[in-house]
Amino acid sequence: MNAANPGAARDRQRIYSFKLVDREQRTLQLENPKGRLISENSAIRDLFSFDVAPDNGLRANFETLFGRYEGVVKATTVRVLDRLKADGAAWANGRDFKEVDPSFHQDLKMLFTAKILNFARNPYCVEKVLNTFGVLANYEPTCPQKRAYFERILNGRRPHQQWLCQELGITDQNYVDWLKALFMLFVERDKGEGDENSILAGMMTSLFEGPQGAVGVMICTYADPVCLVSDRAFSTSVRENGKDGFDFNLTSHAFIRYVFGRLDALVPHAPSWVVQGYHRPPNELFFHHRSDDMTQLGGYNRNVIYQCAQRVYSAMKVPVIPPMD
Repeated sequence: MNAANPGAARDRQRIYSFKLVDREQRTLQLENPKGRLISENSAIRDLFSFDVAPDNGLRANFETLFGRYEGVVKATTVRVLDRLKADGAAWANGRDFKEVDPSFHQDLKMLFTAKILNFARNPYCVEKVLNTFGVLANYEPTCPQKRAYFERILNGRRPHQQWLCQELGITDQNYVDWLKALFMLFVERDKGEGDENSILAGMMTSLFEGPQGAVGVMICTYADPVCLVSDRAFSTSVRENGKDGFDFNLTSHAFIRYVFGRLDALVPHAPSWVVQGYHRPPNELFFHHRSDDMTQLGGYNRNVIYQCAQRVYSAMKVPVIPPMD
């Protein structure tokens, strides 16, 4: 959905990659004027593999756990963007909607869940993932079958591990803790372990439906393919206590921003009895749509460049980086 040649067959689609030269100045260098195949631009091979058998190379990996989320990313993105087009003036610039209908709310929640998955599994986000979810590495599954898989994470043979750790600049313990945290985050729960089918699903429900918080979502769409993609899979424009913000590329023509805030942080001077007595309706969500807003694009693309690990990607050979106001 970010290809420079979107009409080409999937295995022939290309994208332009830019190496970061100067972070402070947001200076980039085009790596190949012909672009590179998107199919060759995937994550590092063997990243999630563990217990690699010495005889036949069979691997147990996380891909089956990731599959149930990956399959819905494109379909949900298309559905959300089609909804904006279909509703036309109802989503006009400058109009905020406090409550969205349940199906749209669910799509926005599912899209965020899938994007968080991509963040959590991103090789350039290991340290941030451990800072966010690392406590999960201290837990173990109780189901015998799942525990057997978990033991393979702890004790499995990983001949690729040394190279991977050097490539990513992390320690062996960081790598193992990351795999353990990912396993606990995504593995399906057994009956009696909670209402949600995974810890990740439970966290998403708490964020989007918890009574003591607020959610804001903004989608910016553009006529031209101007939205950059970070090698970290996300960026942020919010760095405040009690508030968390996540920006994600949707397509080369659109990006989405999620902002979550605790009520006590959003209205710090409100009396405690007001904060404690407030209960957010399940579908309450502040939604905003902007069309061809170059100020928002400038902030988004600048953050993508500044916060990337090494590279950003674009459907255009010359990235559009509007100046700051």
